[in-house]
Order: sequence, then C-alpha cells, then structure tokens
Amino acid sequence: MSSNNDSDYTEREKQVLELYDSGKSTRDIAKTLRMSLRDISFILKKNQVNQGIVINDNVNNNNNKSPNEKATQSYRLFSQGKKLVEVSIELGLRENEASKYFREYLKLKGQDEVYEIYLENKHHIKSLRKLHRVVKREGITTDKMKLGTYKIPDLQNEYAKLKDEVEAIDYKKTMANHALEDMNNQITILRRALYQLSATCNNKRNEIACLQFGIQELEGYVNGLNNKAEIKNET
Repeated sequence: MSSNNDSDYTEREKQVLELYDSGKSTRDIAKTLRMSLRDISFILKKNQVNQGIVINDNVNNNNNKSPNEKATQSYRLFSQGKKLVEVSIELGLRENEASKYFREYLKLKGQDEVYEIYLENKHHIKSLRKLHRVVKREGITTDKMKLGTYKIPDLQNEYAKLKDEVEAIDYKKTMANHALEDMNNQITILRRALYQLSATCNNKRNEIACLQFGIQELEGYVNGLNNKAEIKNET
C-alpha cells in the first residue's frame, strides 16, 4: 500500500519539477496540480540539489540568519511587489513571521493603519468595497457626512420626537376615519328618509288628483240639476 503512495508522490514531484523548470511560479503550479504551496515548497527544497534547481540561498541559510537580516530581506521583497505567500516561500518563513515583517514594512511606509483596517474587517471586505463604490459614485465626502456633529443622545431624542408626532398623526387619522364613517351613516339615513318623503308626497299628489276629479264630477252634477230647475220654472 505504501509503495503505491510513494509512487504517486514521486509522480507528483516530477510534475512539480517539470512545471517549475518550464518557468511556472509556485502559485501557477498550485492551481494546475491543485496542491498546497507548502507541499510545493517542500518538493522544491527536497530536489534543489538532485534536480539542479536553485530556489534562493536565503531559504537554505534562513536558519543561520539573524532576525534583522530576515526583516531586511522581507522588506526588500515586499518593496518589489511580492505577496505574503511568495515572501514566505522564498525566505522559508512561517505565516506569523511573514505577517509580522509585512506589518513592519507597511509601518515604515506609513501605511500600517490600512493593514490594521484590513485585519479588523477582512470578513467584510465585499461590503466595504460596495460601500466605497456607492460613496465614490455619489460624490460623498467627509465634509458632507459630518458624522461627528451628531451625538447619539440627540439622535435618540429626535427619534422619540418624530415617533410621538407620527403617533399623533395616526390618532388624528383614526378619529377622522371614524367621523367620516359616522357622516356616511348619517347620509345613508337621510337618503332613506328622503326616499320615504318622496314616496309620501307622490301618494298625496295622487290623493289630491282623485279629490279634484271628484270635485269636477260633483260640479257637473250640480250644474245639471240647476239647468233642469231653470227649464222647469220657465215652463
């Protein structure tokens, strides 16, 4: 079982060395073979004599160098644009050592605060970048923000005041709705009463028309009687 693993590891070593000889960087090799940078560094160190590969004398002699020499070499590599992982591999440094020298390098350049901000907010980088884009797009500056002019107690008081005003407006709105509902009910009642009065008026008009018709009939009957009486008297 172990012989198979050794054979596979030897094949991986061969692939790493071939890619390195072709000019690939350790990061490119890691992406191509899906290996860790640590394993790649180990393979390169192991085979640097047998395969004729010279990584960097700083790696071979790193344990013999003083902290000042390590720091100086780190500063120089960082100034050349090297990344943390690249400096760590090239000088054979552990992560905490490389990070320490990187902070020192930034401090020398007056940029240590930037790195501290990164460490404090590295889990929110996407949100910070989005916020930065919004601020930049809207042209917002610190003068426009004037965040320092606002105090939390003042904001709390202003919030309480606005909340009371909103509650008062809501109360007035509720009362107005009740009043409107009452008015609508009264209008409905008045409409019903008006309908009943209209119906009563129509009935009375019909009654008056009937009475007028009766009066006309009586007047005709009386006129007829008068005419008969006059004729009788003449004869």
